[in-house]
Amino acid sequence: MNRDRVIGFIFMLVGALLITLYSFLLFIASKEIQFTVIKYTVYLFILLISFILIYLGYTLITIPPPIHPNELRDLLKNVNNPQNKEYE
Repeated sequence: MNRDRVIGFIFMLVGALLITLYSFLLFIASKEIQFTVIKYTVYLFILLISFILIYLGYTLITIPPPIHPNELRDLLKNVNNPQNKEYE
C-alpha cells in the first residue's frame, strides 16, 4: 500500500511538472518556441486520433460478425441433443 502511494505521488509530481513546463513553453517562451510547441501539439493530437481510427477499423475488420439468435438457438439444440451423430 505504501508503494502505491509513492508511485501515485511520483505521477502527480511528474504531471505537475509537465503542466508547468508546457505552460511556460506555450505562454512565456519566445514566439518561435511557442509556435513550435503548438505545431508539435497539433501533430501529436492528429497522430493520436489517426491511430485510434486505425485501431477501430482493424478491430471491425478482424472481429467475426455476431451470430443471429436463430442460428445460436439451432447450434445450442444440436449441442444439447444426445442423438446428434455429428459430435460423436
